[in-house]
This record gives sequence, C-alpha cells and structure tokens, in this order.
Amino acid sequence: MNKQNLLFLTLLTALSLSTLEARQFFQPSPLSYGYAYSHYPFLPPIDENECNKCAWFDMINPWMAAEFRHANRAFLNKDGTRTNSLAGLFFDQESFTIANIVSPGSTSPLFPLASIINITPDFDYTEHVAWFGLNLEKRFGCDEEWHVGLRLRIPFRDIKTELDSCCDLETNFNDLFVAGQNELVCNDGDDPNNLPRTLINAAFAYRLDFLSALPLAVNSTTKFVQYADPNNGNKITMAGIDVTDFNGNPINVVSVPVGQKPATPFTLRLNDRAASVECPDTAGESFVGVAQQGLPFLNGTGTNAPAGTRAKFEQTADLYVPLGANVAQQRTLWVVPTATSLPSADGVGTVPFAIVQPARAIQSAFNAIVEGASAIDFLASATGINFNTQRRSGPGDFLTELYVHRDFCGCWGEWFAEGIFGATFPTAHRNNFPNLVLLQPVGNNRHFEVKIGGFLGWKPFDWMAIKVDGFYNWALSRNERVAASFAGATVRNIGPAIDGKVSWQYFVGDVDITFMVPCVCPELGVDVGYQPYVKRSDKVKFAQTTAVDLLGNVNTLDANVLETRTKQVAHTIKGEIFYQACSWQLFGGFNHAVAGKNAPKLSAWYLGAEVYF
Repeated sequence: MNKQNLLFLTLLTALSLSTLEARQFFQPSPLSYGYAYSHYPFLPPIDENECNKCAWFDMINPWMAAEFRHANRAFLNKDGTRTNSLAGLFFDQESFTIANIVSPGSTSPLFPLASIINITPDFDYTEHVAWFGLNLEKRFGCDEEWHVGLRLRIPFRDIKTELDSCCDLETNFNDLFVAGQNELVCNDGDDPNNLPRTLINAAFAYRLDFLSALPLAVNSTTKFVQYADPNNGNKITMAGIDVTDFNGNPINVVSVPVGQKPATPFTLRLNDRAASVECPDTAGESFVGVAQQGLPFLNGTGTNAPAGTRAKFEQTADLYVPLGANVAQQRTLWVVPTATSLPSADGVGTVPFAIVQPARAIQSAFNAIVEGASAIDFLASATGINFNTQRRSGPGDFLTELYVHRDFCGCWGEWFAEGIFGATFPTAHRNNFPNLVLLQPVGNNRHFEVKIGGFLGWKPFDWMAIKVDGFYNWALSRNERVAASFAGATVRNIGPAIDGKVSWQYFVGDVDITFMVPCVCPELGVDVGYQPYVKRSDKVKFAQTTAVDLLGNVNTLDANVLETRTKQVAHTIKGEIFYQACSWQLFGGFNHAVAGKNAPKLSAWYLGAEVYF
C-alpha cells in the first residue's frame, strides 16, 4: 500500500474515532445508517481514466432525501400488535393524576385535588426531515474487489408533538358529582287537584369518596368529611356541619352502583306534609316524593342501603369510623340534599320548598374548593410544567461510518461482505427543558454513541438479490436535565428538573429482498424487507438522592421509575422502489411498525436521489 492510501486510511480512522452516534426516542430511520437506500447495492463501475487513478477517492456520491415520519399510537405491555396512546409510552400511563407523579401519600393544601383530577394527554408525533449525505470510497485489488470508504450524513429535522384537539387534556371529573341540577317539584299545598309547580334550584349530588378526599378548604389540612368530628361530639360532619338526625339530617345518601349516578330528583322532603300527594306523570317533570323523615338510618359500615334506596346518618359518636376507612364502600354512596318549607325573602309566608340552609352551606363549601380547579393550571403556575403542543427545528447530529467492503464472485452468484464502525458528532441542540413534557430533541441530547456492524449481500440470480445487516449501538453515559422520578411514583418523565447520567444500548437490523427487471440496464426494481429493533433499558443515575416534588414535599428519588418502558422492541416492514442509471439513481420507500413492545407505531415515507462521480 502506498503512502497516499495509508494516509487516506489514517484520516478515515481518526475522523471516526473522534465521533459517536446519537439516540432518538423513536426507532432509527433507515436513512440514518448504511447505504442511503434499502435495496441491494448495485455499485457502478469506476471510470478507468488516468485522472481517477490519481485521485484520493475513486467514487464520490452525494445524495439527499426527504422523509416524513408519524406516530400517534404505541405498542405497550407485551410484544404484540395491540396499541395504546403515545401517552402510555411517554409517561407509563395513558391517564394519571398529580398524585401518581409523586411518592404515595405526598399531598399539598395548595392543590387538594391532586389525587382526583385526571390528566389524559392524547397527542401525535410528526417529523419532517431533509437528509444530506456524502459517500467517499477508495477501491483496491486486482479487480477492485476491496472498497474502503467513509459515509457522512446530517439530517435537518422539524419535529412536532401536537395535542389532539378532539380530546380533553384534563379529564372532567363531573362523573363524581352533579352540581346545579334544577328540579321541578310538586307544591306542598293542600289541594291535590290544583297543584302548582315549584322549581328547586341547584340541587346537588356528590359521591361520598370524592367528598372524603377533599380538604375542608384550600390550605386546610382538615378533611371535608370527618367521620368522627371531635368538635361535634365525634359525630359525622361535612364542611364542619353536623349531618345527623341531631341537626335534622340536612343531607341523606342514596346507594348507586359504581359508575352510575343517582336518578333525579335528588332532593327529598324533610317531613311528611303532603307526602301522599303525587304529581301527574308528565314528561320532563319530577317531584319531591318520599319524605326524608321516614328513611332508615345508615349503619356504621354503610352497607345496609341496597342499590336505589336511601338512608340518613344517625348521631351516635364514632359510629361511621368504619365507613370512613372503606373507600370502596364510599364509592357506592351519593350525598343528596333535603328540602323543606322556608320563610320567604320578604318575611311574609313561606317558600313551598327550598334546600335547607345546612345543605346550602355544604354546597357552598364544596363549590369554593372545586370550581375552577385545574391540575394543568396548578402544574404550570407552580412548576412551569406544561403539556402544550411543542415544536423544534434544526440540524440533527452528524453521523459517520467507516467501512471496509469486499466483493466475491463464484458459482453460486455474486456476493459481498462489509464491516462498519460508526460514530456521530452530537451537533444538535440540547434539550434542557424537561418541564416541556412533549418537547422532543432534534438530535440525541448531546449523547455520544458508537456502533459496530456490517452487511452481507448475495445475488444468486439476475432478477433477485438478498441483503442483511445488523448494528449494535452503545450510547455513552452523559449528564442530562431530566424529570425527577420519586420512589413509589407510577408516572415518569414529569417532575422537577434535575441532573442525571443516562446511557443505553440497542440493536437494529434489516433483511431486504430486492427484485429487478432482468437483462435491463440501468437497474429497475423493488425491495421488500423487515427490520427488527431491540433496545435495552436506559441506565439512569441521579446526581442527588432527594428532591422537592411537584407538591412541595421533599421525597426520595428512584431512577428505576424513569427507566420504565425504555426497554423496547419493534417489528417493522419496509418497501422501496428504485431506478439506477450509470451516474445517478432515484429511490423512494416506506416503513411501518406492525408490532412491538414499549415502542411507537411509527410510519415513515421517503424519497431521495444519489449521484455518482
């Protein structure tokens, strides 16, 4: 080997060893490694003129391509075809509360609904990429069967993670209560044949477990429902108000199967006056029928009211402590108000029916806590975390591959082997904003990555060729700004920003079968293939052991939570069509993930061109 060739190899090795490859959240693009295309490589012959023999490179191939990638579903739980929303992949749960993000038992009086309001992010991932590449090659040997070269490429990405406008980000928790229900009732008059109608405004129904989870007020550590209130003789109270027969039972409960709401009317009479009077069965009308006075007392466990029946609380001290400890039973009971005749506003006469004042006070206290409550607003104001649609554009990481290629020819057809050492400069901008939970980096967040792998190709017939490849990749450990994850939490990638070292490894391969029109030059053909992708779990190490969580409490960190669902498997099918002349070629194709585990259901399309000099 002459000095010029030796210098060339030394330069290639130095370039490759000085760079490493970068990670993407999604499966790697087929344009990010190896040839710019998927089909079997039909390398053009070299022009044997004197100038080429003296050149540094025998072949110079610039290429470019446009690519579109999209995903809105993910394969979760097991290696299969069933899909879920991308939120399950990003956050480990498709729907969650703030309480799921922090350690169990972590609460804040500033946001008492942390365990109640569900956040359900439903979003799409879209990526537009412009690829620019350059392949440089030197050939050796009697028949130029040895090829040594360098492949360079850089993508320019526009990545958008967009919330789906059809779905509410913050799940409405109105299935836990009904507020402001207007009820048309019969008058409490004495003439059953001429019954005027009276409207009861803003009747309510609250599920008992929902009430029990609330504080008495914002910034209060006292519960809204106290099953043994020491300030009221250890009787059950709501909003500090005695709700037992000692106080006239301002509310009662109706038993309803979980997942259903009580039937209207919610309101019951306080006493038996005109209890025998019934409203005509007129469509759209309801009435206050049964008197609350005759209801049975609810027992201490809350189990003696069959579905569809009502009961009221009695004043025995400490009686309802067992019910207070049984959330499952609380879910079957709804709190509804009692109505009675009250003095009119002008003090003359009475209003036929109105919700009793203690029940109104409970309603007012409830509204003060719940109305306008938003988990999204709390996260944005307290921590800067938001789920807004995110978009980032810019150059990605600079990828390089050093390869050695050998052609063979025998009785069984043509074949080749190629060994590759790959590396990438992390030239893309770093993402230092984990509070922007949907923002995806255009590169690999400044991580270096090395890989080894290679190709094997065989062309047994003029009309068919087979190519297989495989690459194993190591992403080296590097500090990132990551979302802290806490011990016992069930949601990842949402939390205060802290420093953490992250590393990972993965394998990607391809099996491609190329079919050509025989005896045609230039080459015209199609390619079909399969790509397996297997990624090991991320390795995460935090720079600290504790942190202040989203609710303001100091809790222990657990990196294992952040590593959840980072072990990925994806099975992708591919197709490509190409036309190759002596000095250029056009190619276009697609790939689509059909199955996997903890991986997005990613689809991609691309179109490119390559020129040979």
